[in-house]
Parts: sequence; C-alpha cells; structure tokens
Amino acid sequence: MPFYKTGKSKIIDGRKLQQYRVVVNYTDTDGKHKKLTRRIYGKEEAGDLEKELMKKVQEKDVVTKRMTLRKLYDEYIAAKEYEVRSSSLSRTKSILKNHVLNTDLQNKRLDRLTVPVLQKWKNELGKKDIMISTKNNAIRELNTLLNYAVRMEYIPKNPLKNIGKFKNTNFTAVQEKVRYYTADEFKRYIAAARDSRENLTDYGCYIFFNIAFFTGMRKGEINALRWSDIEGNVIHVRRSINQKIKDENGNYTETPPKNESSSRDLQIPSNLMKLLEEHRHIIDKNIGYSANLRVCGGYKPISDTNLENHNTQYAQTAGLPHRTIHEFRHSHATLLCNAGINIQEVARRLGHADVKMTWNTYSHLYPQAEEKALEILAKI
Repeated sequence: MPFYKTGKSKIIDGRKLQQYRVVVNYTDTDGKHKKLTRRIYGKEEAGDLEKELMKKVQEKDVVTKRMTLRKLYDEYIAAKEYEVRSSSLSRTKSILKNHVLNTDLQNKRLDRLTVPVLQKWKNELGKKDIMISTKNNAIRELNTLLNYAVRMEYIPKNPLKNIGKFKNTNFTAVQEKVRYYTADEFKRYIAAARDSRENLTDYGCYIFFNIAFFTGMRKGEINALRWSDIEGNVIHVRRSINQKIKDENGNYTETPPKNESSSRDLQIPSNLMKLLEEHRHIIDKNIGYSANLRVCGGYKPISDTNLENHNTQYAQTAGLPHRTIHEFRHSHATLLCNAGINIQEVARRLGHADVKMTWNTYSHLYPQAEEKALEILAKI
C-alpha cells in the first residue's frame, strides 16, 4: 500500500479520520530515484491523492520529454510579457533568437540538454567575431531561460551552471576613456545647432541636445518629455520612449523610466529655463501650445534617425569629433565630476540605481583627489 497511517487522527465534519502519509516514487530525467510525499486525513482521500500525484508525475514526465528549447522559449516569453519592461523583453528576444534559437539547440528536448551539448554550443559561440560581452549576454539569457525550466519542474537542475562565462584574455593596462564634450566644446557645438535652425524639427533638435547636456537625461526620457513635466526650474522625469518598440497602430510605446531611481526631479539652470520658454512660444506660434505636447517634436517625438543626422551635422559644422547621443550623458556627468560635485548627486541626476555604477564610470575624473588627500594628511 503506497500510503501509510501516521498515528494521528482528526474530527472533520463529525467524522474521526485517520491521517495518512501518501508516497509516490518516480525516476527523474537524470535517472535518480525521487519521491513525492504528502499528508492527508481519510483513507478514501488518501487513495484519491495518490492517483492525483501519480498523474502529476506522469504528466510532468510527458511534458519534459516532448518540450523542446523552442517551446520553452515561447512559454517563457509569454510568462515574462507582463513582468518586465517591453524594452528589456525585446532585448531578451533578440539575444536568444540571434545566438541560441538559430542553432541546433532550438529543437533539442530539455532532457537532452546535457553539459557536453551546451559546452559544444558555447564553443561555437566562442568562434563568432563578436564582443565577449555579447557572448556572455547570450549565456546569461540562456541561463535565465533554463532556470525558468527548473522552477517549472521541467528539468531537475540547470546544466549550464557547470559551464560558466567567457573570460577576457586580452587584458589592457589602459582603461577605455569616457568620451564627452567639454563645456567649451559644447558651446561650439550648440552654436552650430542654433545657427542651423530653419523649421520646427531643427528647433526641436536644438532643444533636445541642450536638455541632454544640461540634465544628463537618457534619449528615451527626453523623447517622452511633455510640457506638463516641467514646473518652474524642475523637470519631472516620469516616462520614457523606446523607438524600436511600437504598438499595433505603429505608435511609439511609452513606458516608465528604466528603473525606480530613474523617476526623479531634476533642477535645471536658468539658461536652460530661458531656452525652454523661448521654445514654448515658438511652438505656440506654429502649432498651438498644449501641455500634452512633446517638448521636442510636438505631436510625436523626433525620430532617432533625424536626431542622429542633426547630431552629426552639428559636430561637423563646429569642427568637433562626433559624440553619440548617449555620450551627452557622459558630458553632463563629467562636467559635474570635474567640478567636484558629490558622486551621489551625480548618480541621482543620471538616474542610476546604484551609485557604484556611477563611481566605476566616473571616479577617475575627480580632480587631484590623491594630491588633496596627501595635503590633508600632511597637515596632521
């Protein structure tokens, strides 16, 4: 008999019922002997529970033997669709499709994803002429996918954990420098932008790069910025737009900022306030002002292509090296770091979730820190 008396009893609905321990033995996909154990009151109930547990084991065995990595991916994406940001989900899809689902792994059954099979996949991935960070991103996403399979009890453990990530063997003594515009370079850049204004798009791009330099906001945050988000000398960062993701009507998807720390209030200098007020009057004169309009773009954000074309043009006209839109964040942070602004305030303005990220990127920019430290110590 697969269920046993425990010696305990209980009165339930006027009946004295014996407690039983129900045990179902089975063999997992690794060939290891396992068992499910449950306790229940009543002999008849114990028999029903035994049948239920046996059915559960059999169904899980069938699912595991039939489920391929591709089917697991489809289920995983459906489960994560409402749990993560659309931009994060899009990135996960792209990485898995480009580096996992386009290989022999796609049609492999989960119970046949052994360590040797995954090591072979990693070896092939290693031959690709792509950055190590990209390769490790593929390993990380596959690892997360297989962890999901473990949580769903499709497989007993994640075989990818025995393999590990790629290591960079090409060490360099020189840390890659953060590229940015100095204050003087930005003055030349923005002068070129100001002189090239001919239409509303030009005006919008001019304001966009002013906001980027003076606030350190992300591109998506500036694209999503509405006039209602500006109160006096404060910009309320409350939304973001990823132009790579559109809804069923072809409109850009608006989401909350990147993380909790990214929802922030940014104080802006008087010169930027003046530019924004002038721009608001221009908008009002041309299309009619509304607090719901985008600050840069009006009815809809300026396209990424348009922004980058203007960015390239401004740099060439000013005789400056090209800087990506993201590097305007570096320019903002660098300006503050060089002025000795507290690293926590720099992190807050950038919307970083962890000040360590800010410190690791910009700590070398703080002026003469070693000399100041020695000077203080020498006075003791």
